[in-house]
This record gives sequence, C-alpha cells and structure tokens, in this order.
Amino acid sequence: MKRLFNIFFCILGSKKIFSVEKNKFVIFDCVNSKILSEILPKNQTYIISARINLIKKILINSNSLSFLIKNLFSRSIQLNYFINLILQIQPKVVFTTIDNSKNFSILTKYFEGKVKFVAIQNGTRGDIYENENNTNQTLYFQNYLGFSNFDLEIMKKRDIKIKNFYSVGSLKNSYFRKYIQKKTDNQNKNFDICFVSKRIFENDQKVPGKAAEDNFTLLKLLAHYIKKYNKSIIIQSKSKKLNLVEKIFFDRLFTGTNYKIDLLDNELKFNSYKNISSSKIIVGAPSTLLREASVYSDTKILCFSTDNKDDKYPFVGLNLLRENSFEKFDERLNLLFALTYEEYAKKLQSKHNYLMENIDTIEYLREFIKNGS
Repeated sequence: MKRLFNIFFCILGSKKIFSVEKNKFVIFDCVNSKILSEILPKNQTYIISARINLIKKILINSNSLSFLIKNLFSRSIQLNYFINLILQIQPKVVFTTIDNSKNFSILTKYFEGKVKFVAIQNGTRGDIYENENNTNQTLYFQNYLGFSNFDLEIMKKRDIKIKNFYSVGSLKNSYFRKYIQKKTDNQNKNFDICFVSKRIFENDQKVPGKAAEDNFTLLKLLAHYIKKYNKSIIIQSKSKKLNLVEKIFFDRLFTGTNYKIDLLDNELKFNSYKNISSSKIIVGAPSTLLREASVYSDTKILCFSTDNKDDKYPFVGLNLLRENSFEKFDERLNLLFALTYEEYAKKLQSKHNYLMENIDTIEYLREFIKNGS
C-alpha cells in the first residue's frame, strides 16, 4: 500500500511528457551515472531515473497507457512503465552502473535478443555474494563489465547467471587516474598509512555488527602503531559530516599524532582516490576501495578481518590479517614498510589484476561501445 501511495505522489508531482525521442543508448538509473553519461554521446543517450523519489518526468501517451493496462497483472506498474519507456526509446544498448538492481536483471531477460544490456560493476557486491535479499535466482547479466576475474568466480559459486563477463577494472577509479590524478601536481606519498573506514557511527551511536566491530579494533591497533613509530595517517571516513561524537572519538584515540580525517566525497570529488594514491600503505576492513588501491604503483595493502568465513573479497596471504593482536599487527605492518614494492609484489598470493584489473577502463568502454553497438 505504501508503494502505491509513493507511485501516486510520484505521478502527481512529476512533469508529464507525451512523447520521447529515439536514442541509441539508455542509462538505467541516474544514481552514480555521471561518469558513464560523460562517456556516452549526449545527443544519443537517454537517462532513466529508476527510483520513485528521483523521477522528475513521466511519459504518458496512448501507447504507455495501453501497455500498462494490458500488463497490469503481469508485472509491477513500475516495471511495466520501464519496459514501455525503453520500447518507445528503441535503444541499441541499455547500460547501468547499479549492477545489483533486481529490476535491471528483469528488464535484461525481457529484452533478451532484442536490446543489448550491459551492467558495469560499481562495488564489491557483498549483498549479491551473500544473497542477502534472496535475489540471486532473479539476477541475470547478459553483459557484465566486472572488476576482475575474482568477481566472475564468486558469481559462479553463488549460481548467478551471467552470459558474458569482461574483466575491466573500476570505471570511477580509471576516470580519476585518467583525468584527475594527472592534472594534480601532488602525486607523492604524503601519508604513511591511509585507513579506509566503514561507517562506524550513526545518530551518535556506534554502529552494531561485525564490520563496525572490526573497524573499531583496527583503529585502536593503528593508533597504537603510529604512536609507537611516529607515522602519519589519513582516515578516509564513510561519513559525509563528522558529528561531535565521532570527532571526540578520533581526537581521543589519535591525540598527539599526525593524523587527518577526510569525509566521504560526492560522486566526482574523488577524495578517497586522492588519499589512497598518496599513501604508502592502505589499511582497512574488506572493501571496494581497498581493492581499487591495488592499481597504484608503490602502494601496499593490508586487509583486516576477523571473519574466517569471509570469502567475498579476494585478499589472502600477505594482504590479509585475521589475528586481533597488536604483536601480529606490528609485525605485519613493519614487514610491509620494510619491503620494496617489487619484493612486496612477488610475495603476493593474489596478484594485483585478481584484486582489480589494471587497465584503462574508460578507453575499454569506449571501444566496447564502438564495436558492440
């Protein structure tokens, strides 16, 4: 009932359009679509807002109304609307960077053999890899541009249907390296350590759960370590704004040390990439950003996780520490600082292209579009 009310108010509050131009390309879901929309030709691309709260205009004509009435009991109103909208746009290719979208998979199946659908991986999908919402039976990828072959392996293990997989790395990281990093004068290693944080506070309270617990443990280990060896640290926060509780927590923990906190960036600020590229060692619980750090030269990675059943991330051996012990932590970080980058690379069990494919993803996508559409 709540969803019906949301749809009703969406229709009521949106601008009504009565026709739509044909376009060669469609981007499904406007969220995180900025980089993709810059790569695709603007005069041939239509962006579909896939979330009710973000829909600003709605196509209403005899074609769409007839389709909605005819298929009223076949699918949800929202899905029927998306199908008809795509039918009227008549694209050759439909892209999304929201690769864990259930609706995108359903649309892919509906248009199989008629329109090419391409999902671009935008994060290490723990929700998919753990089948959190029991959606894995619904998911289907006709063409999947993934981070690395690790993602293909785990998707196969989870019985997720995937027709064509391409190992292409991170689109956003590639954009930063291609257009942002080269323009900045500062490409030096300004920090000894970059801590990649999960969300650990919410509404002035500690976030419950194993991931947050590991982050608090790791922060304490890091504080002890940098005080002992006088190291510098940049903390890449998952918060958009540092509240008073967080500020007091970090100030107390890292008092007397050379530390800095950087807040969560918006889509095109790239704070997180600037920080991982300018640090010697990246430390954190399992995350996408930790994987993305592997493509930067002279950057070493340490993943901390006490979950022995955690197989949804590709960190092993030298890159992974499971023991909640300062002695072990001290020993591992000292080893990483002592190793040259070449020595470090030779010792890795999972090579860098398994953590994250290191290619020019932007150019790969352009060639993919040119050759496949």
